[in-house]
Amino acid sequence: MILNIDLIIMYGIIFIFGLVLGSFYNVIALRTLSGENLAFPPSHCTKCNHRLSVFDLIPVFSWLFLKGKCRYCKDKISPIYPIGELLTAFSYTFIVYQFGFTMTTLIQIVFITAMIWCTIADLKETLVPDRFIIIGLIAVFILRLIHGEDLVYYLISCVVSFAVLFMIFLLSGGKMGGADVKLYALIGLSIGAMDAMGSLFYASIIALIFQIPILIKNKGKLDRTREIPFVPFITLGVLCTYVLDYFKFI
Repeated sequence: MILNIDLIIMYGIIFIFGLVLGSFYNVIALRTLSGENLAFPPSHCTKCNHRLSVFDLIPVFSWLFLKGKCRYCKDKISPIYPIGELLTAFSYTFIVYQFGFTMTTLIQIVFITAMIWCTIADLKETLVPDRFIIIGLIAVFILRLIHGEDLVYYLISCVVSFAVLFMIFLLSGGKMGGADVKLYALIGLSIGAMDAMGSLFYASIIALIFQIPILIKNKGKLDRTREIPFVPFITLGVLCTYVLDYFKFI
């Protein structure tokens, strides 16, 4: 019983830590898009520029308490903020739960962090800065090099995953985003080619499910004027591989 309580406390701390880091990742992604400095100006409302207090910056809870509106000008606050915070918290907690405190955990934490940056940016502007992918590739490669285990497999997976997505990109006539292609080099290096292809399958299924209400609303017609970000679905697809791999080996 004591062990269970200790585990609950530990995972609770990781979850809270994830929420806090998720809030910071929102800043990284959104300020990278806007070209702002990460440290200055301090956190402020993007509409009225009023500086936010500590009570306005509590992850998830501030957004819920304020009903998704700025305390000062009452303008809507994007749901991207709590999404980034919760995505980070749940991802970090499950990764530690699945892999323990190991080198594999560190690799997956670094990888999913880059994915979260890309997800937030794609949700905001349907744009993924190359620097997020490059940072992820370099960091994961260095960790894979240090770890040494199955290095050749993951390097081959990196190339194969990129090549497969590049072929899909060509066959689709460029309808798939170029960022998705580059992102799969990182995904292959991080989780291997098999899980990378699995994540693409799961992402496609989730995206299709997401489209169903829109198709019903539009009487079966796709809204081609609206670009739907695919990176969030890819990230969910990656998380699906974690969950399914976990149940595969227990």
